[in-house]
Amino acid sequence: MFISPVALIWILLISSVLHIAEEFLRPGGFFREYRIMMKAIGLDARPRDMVFINTLFLSAVVSTVIALPASYFWALSVISLTTVNGILHIGKTIQQKKYFPGLATALLLYLPLGIVSFFVLPLPATAKLLAALTGIGLHAVPFLILLVRRFRKKKAG
Repeated sequence: MFISPVALIWILLISSVLHIAEEFLRPGGFFREYRIMMKAIGLDARPRDMVFINTLFLSAVVSTVIALPASYFWALSVISLTTVNGILHIGKTIQQKKYFPGLATALLLYLPLGIVSFFVLPLPATAKLLAALTGIGLHAVPFLILLVRRFRKKKAG
């Protein structure tokens, strides 16, 4: 089966919007669970953090639409970010032994998209590996934002 790189990017955009909707439109959804996770590691997540983080994420997704076909590397990096996110949703569901908000789109959209993209996007193997590592790094951004705020708060207080 052949799918074009451009089609993959549009699937990424649609999948991302659906994933965020699944996370936040479901009662008792992702924000509640995310706050619990962050408090467990000594971080505090506020509603405006979630808005900021998801705005950054959707900006990265939209930038892939704009950047293609010039940057398959960036596209695969952002797709890798969603794949990592999907894997973490599955892990959290297994750990909690209950549905974790975002699981359905992670399983049905993000993971298949990630797998197919590694075969379809025309990049050398080393670039694909680097894009995967970049995706992992991008996934760390929300935690870094919260860590920076925590350290600033400690320094000021």
